[in-house]
Amino acid sequence: MAGTESNAVSAAIGARVRAAREERGLGLNALARLAGVSNSTLSRFERGLGSPTVDVLVPITRALAVTVGEMLGEQYGSEELHRLRRENAKLKKALREMTR
Repeated sequence: MAGTESNAVSAAIGARVRAAREERGLGLNALARLAGVSNSTLSRFERGLGSPTVDVLVPITRALAVTVGEMLGEQYGSEELHRLRRENAKLKKALREMTR
């Protein structure tokens, strides 16, 4: 992923974490304590100043009671995602058959 795109993704994830934290009425210190991460790590992350590792993102999402997918901007639930994947596979197969 290009640097600017990576920065934009990190900023978007950080903004989602901050919004979820604020919706729950949690301060930065409270979420950091619940997630077991340092205040500075969480603060940098929320401001989009670094890409979170899975080891940091997972405890934060658990403390916020959201999925990692939600923080990554996942638009579909797992059922819908599976349906779309099956539909995509059928379309690819039909396309291959048409081009034979």
